[in-house]
Amino acid sequence: MRDQFVISGCLKKIFNNLDTPLFDYAIYDVVIKLSVESKDHEISEMRKILGMMDELHRKTFLLMIAFFLKFIVINEQFNKMTPYNISVVFGPCFFRPKEYRIEDLMNSGKCSKVILNFINMY
Repeated sequence: MRDQFVISGCLKKIFNNLDTPLFDYAIYDVVIKLSVESKDHEISEMRKILGMMDELHRKTFLLMIAFFLKFIVINEQFNKMTPYNISVVFGPCFFRPKEYRIEDLMNSGKCSKVILNFINMY
């Protein structure tokens, strides 16, 4: 069980320290402007976001989602890491603006929601 915490902590540190976030700055701007009217529109937007990613980042992200589901969420009764909690922890690691502004604190919820949607749709 402890290995999951170590691995998750290391991954969070790695993604926070990347020069360019997993979802690049242009994608961050798109996510901030997202408004979802329906479930179908939401799925369409998620596909659009994945399509904007370069291949290496997309594959890395999908691998991370698989890791979250296979090793973290499956043990949520022990580690208290629900899909929502994972999205709150990793959303800001995967998405970030080129330069931080005060509004970006409020936008972190949108980024977390996108991660949560990907986890739930995977």
